[in-house]
Order: sequence, then C-alpha cells, then structure tokens
Amino acid sequence: DNATDNATDKLSKTQKKILRFIEKDNQISTNQIAMKLGLAKSTVSRNIRTLKQGGFLKREGKEKTGIWVIIKK
Repeated sequence: DNATDNATDKLSKTQKKILRFIEKDNQISTNQIAMKLGLAKSTVSRNIRTLKQGGFLKREGKEKTGIWVIIKK
C-alpha cells in the first residue's frame, strides 16, 4: 500500500536493515543487531527508538524475553 511504502521510504538504510533483522528473528537482541551491522549498541538503540516513535516497531513482553512486533512494513 502506498502510505506504507512512502513511510518506509523515509527510513534510513540502517533502520531498514534493523527491520529486516527483526522480521527474520523477532527475538533478536539490540547487541546482536549491532554486531551484525558493525555498529555501536547505542546507535542501534537510537534507531530502534526512532522506529518505535514512528510507529514502525514495538516491543511486547519483558526486556530479556519479549519479542519485537513490526507494525508497519
């Protein structure tokens, strides 16, 4: 759908990659994403925060045992 396509067009390459990793493994940790991308954990955390604020992503459950839920693709 065009609204969703336009929304994801505004995401950075890093944010799109983060969403792809989460799509493949909804239990992936911020540390694991950081290692796969070769970025600092703080960079990944900041991008995840932006994705949450933008309504693309949410976390369900506890921090250690929860899962990521992609709201918009």
